[in-house]
Amino acid sequence: MAFVRAIPLAALPEVERQAMRLDGDVIVAGPADAAVWIPPDQPDDPGFRASLLRPLVPAGCVVSGATAAWVYDGLCPGRRLELVAERRRRRPVRRPDLVIRFARAPERHVVTIADVRLTSIPRTLVDLAVADACDVNRLAALWSSVAGVRSDDERAELIEESRAAMWRRRGAERAAGRLRAALGPEWDRPDRAAPTR
Repeated sequence: MAFVRAIPLAALPEVERQAMRLDGDVIVAGPADAAVWIPPDQPDDPGFRASLLRPLVPAGCVVSGATAAWVYDGLCPGRRLELVAERRRRRPVRRPDLVIRFARAPERHVVTIADVRLTSIPRTLVDLAVADACDVNRLAALWSSVAGVRSDDERAELIEESRAAMWRRRGAERAAGRLRAALGPEWDRPDRAAPTR
């Protein structure tokens, strides 16, 4: 995929930004504090959304939370760029447009899209569910956007991986309740047992 040059919001005067948006010449994409303007006819898919983040993600970090969910489904990207970094790595640069959480991100929970590392769909669901400001509707929206194009077996595998990603996480019980509310009966199918210790 060819990389489309996105224009950082700060690069344009406010009057020009508003006029271009109202005329339909550009749309805003990405987390609000790191948003860019792109042509409205640009195909919007996970690869393109991830490519927009490529220059914004510091080395050693993995895109997570609401930002990873936005890459997958194209809905609300959140206010700031959410990242995960391991404690043992060198401390990433501090920027006001970043939220960096120090946690483990095992390779089985990480995927690469357009050369950007981000948390897998199951890990992203769990990250959203354990957050204090969790929105069950946001969980349901992410699930419906990714589950609708998958078979029953693939959806069951995503749920099993979500359960495994949740194991030993602080707030796991609360997260399970939120995922149950968002995913409905699929979460509670009797053939899905919790991971064994």
